[in-house]
Parts: sequence; structure tokens; C-alpha cells
Amino acid sequence: KGVLYTGDIAKRDKDNYYYIIGRKKRFIKIYGNRVNLDETERLLKDIISDCCCVGEDDYMCVYINDDSRIDEIKNFISSKIGIHHSTFTVRYIDEIPKNFSGKTIYSSLKI
Repeated sequence: KGVLYTGDIAKRDKDNYYYIIGRKKRFIKIYGNRVNLDETERLLKDIISDCCCVGEDDYMCVYINDDSRIDEIKNFISSKIGIHHSTFTVRYIDEIPKNFSGKTIYSSLKI
């Protein structure tokens, strides 16, 4: 009857199955607005194939692999997330760094 603290955030469906939806550490606060970096990535992946978000309080950086869509992504984030464009940057990167299992290596990206 112990508890295992993993740092993961999960949701339970009507059949009592759990789904990991994010990490506790992947939240930042931008001028009073709580921003879930994992959720921001999920929203972006509906319109761009590969991206990742990193940040610290009061600033976020979004990396994308299509430099022609930087302005589109800026406008999308401002409208969907509700944060001012001055509080984040969208940067082009040739390739999002991933480990052998396909997970993004966030520690190799600068804010």
C-alpha cells in the first residue's frame, strides 16, 4: 500500500485505465499564466510535425524544424495559449535532439 512518486501526471478514464499526460517539472509560469510545456507541444504537433518546448518561469522557447513557419507558430501560441509574443521565442533547429528510444533530449536545448 505504498506510493511511488514518479513526477508523472496521469489521468484515469471511465474504465479505470491510467494514461500519462505529462510531467510535473514541465510546467512554467509566464507572468502569472501557468503553461504546460507538454500540452503546448501536443497542440503544436497538430499543425507541425516536430517541435519541442523548453522554458523557465517568465520565458519559453519553442524549437521547430521548419523555418518558414516561425511567424505562424508565434501567432498560434499567442492565440491558443494566451501569452504575449514577447514572453517566448520560436527558433529553427535542423533536428530536434532525441535519444535512441525517440524521446526528446530537453537538456541539450538552450532556453
